[in-house]
Parts: sequence; C-alpha cells; structure tokens
Amino acid sequence: MKYLINNNFKIMRKGSHVVANENVGEFIYDDERQDLSLGQLKEIAEANKLQCVGKKQSQYQQSLNEALKMVDVAEQNGPTETEKVEQIVSEGFAAGHDDDTIMIAIVQAGISFRRAARMFKDAVEKLGLRTSVKDVKEVARKLLAEMEFNPQSFTEVKEVADKLVSEVEGATHGQAMVAIKSYAKENEIALPKREKGEKKAGREPGASGFKRKMFNWILNNPNGTVDQLKEYIVENERDGEKLAKRFAPIMQLCKDYAAKHSAVQSADLDAA
Repeated sequence: MKYLINNNFKIMRKGSHVVANENVGEFIYDDERQDLSLGQLKEIAEANKLQCVGKKQSQYQQSLNEALKMVDVAEQNGPTETEKVEQIVSEGFAAGHDDDTIMIAIVQAGISFRRAARMFKDAVEKLGLRTSVKDVKEVARKLLAEMEFNPQSFTEVKEVADKLVSEVEGATHGQAMVAIKSYAKENEIALPKREKGEKKAGREPGASGFKRKMFNWILNNPNGTVDQLKEYIVENERDGEKLAKRFAPIMQLCKDYAAKHSAVQSADLDAA
C-alpha cells in the first residue's frame, strides 16, 4: 500500500494512485519498499499516534506497516482527473488529433466544459507537447537581432513570422506574431500595418481562428445544445451570449441537413 504523507509526516490519503506534491514537502511512503531511515519511520508513527516497536529499521517498519493498516483515511485507487486528462492529451497528440477532438474526449471522460480547457492547457504544458509563446519569444529575440529587424512592409513581417515557425518546432503563426510584436515594442520598432485585403501571417483560406474552432465544435457535437455551445464559447473567454446567438442558426442548419441527408440515404437503401 502507498500512503501520501505531508510535510508534518501526517497521512493524507492511501491507495495505488496517490500522488505527492514535492513543492509543498509531500512524499509517498510505500510499505513494500525500505528506503526510509529508522528516524523517518518513527516520525511517521509519532505524527499519526501509532504504537510501533522494533530496534532495527526492518523490525520497526514491519510494525509500522501493521499499524498503518488501521489508519482511517480516504483511498485513491484510480487515476485522478489530472492523470486522466494527461493520458487523453498524450494519446490525442500521438494520434495527430486537433485540439477540439481532444477537448471532446476530455469532456466525454467526465470533465466539465468549464474545467476542460484549463486542464487541457495545463496538461499540454506539463507534458511539453507544444511550444509556448515564451519559447518562441526567446528564439525571436536572437533571430530578429541578428537580422537587424526593421520591416518596411507587412509582407516582410509575414516572411519573418514564417521563418520563426520553421525555426521553432511546434510554433504557430499566432505565437510568432506575438513574439514579433513584443520584440518591436521592446526595441521601439514601428511595425507596418496590414493593408486592406492582405492576408494575415499563416492564414488559410476559409474560416480561421476562433470561427474555425466554432465550426469544428459544431461538427464534432451533432447532438450539442445551444447551452453547451455557449459554455464552450465562455470557456474560450469569448462573449457566450452574443456568439451563441449568432451561431445557433448555423448549428440548427447542420442538424437539419444531417437529418435530411440521412433520411435520403435510408430511402435510397430501401429502394435498392
């Protein structure tokens, strides 16, 4: 059995999936291992008011293990929500799934919409699956200084953003533009404005940005409700009321089209 011990040697939880936060002095005591000193074992016994005996480390640990069986604390024998999310995210990235698909899997695992986005972001950062803006900024400072960055047109800015994306594995054009703007501000460089009709850096044809995320959410949630859509929008720090009202008709149109298309297919199969 494993026991979660806090920095005062008090037992917090027990079970096969207890996890310690070393930053606050927690550690795991495993009754099948013998890596603690006699003094540390006595600290655990005294903090939890356990009567243990034994002059040798092995004898005292055996006595402590018997006493620990009687300690009444919460058990944790399954993965935590954090562990569940980290596994989903890790497997999702390995399979090449996009963010929306992974988010849907997280919600289907029992995590609320409100918490899924934050837990997804934390898992990506912890697992090192995506380059952060900070990483891109560090490369940008060096690269822009070496090339004496002082663009005369927005096209030059786009070209530099493309170069940053190619230089930093996992970086996006959005992160590159943030890094460029940050460098320009620090060095008092005036960035040329994008001309009307000129494409943004890295922009693809059709819907982009959050609008594309919205469309993906609608496509991947054929049974979704307007309230769920609103919750997804709010989770992404947008105006839920306004955008849900705007996209609700589109969502309904998709549902109607899918239902009609399905009915036509069924009729064709029956006729065949």
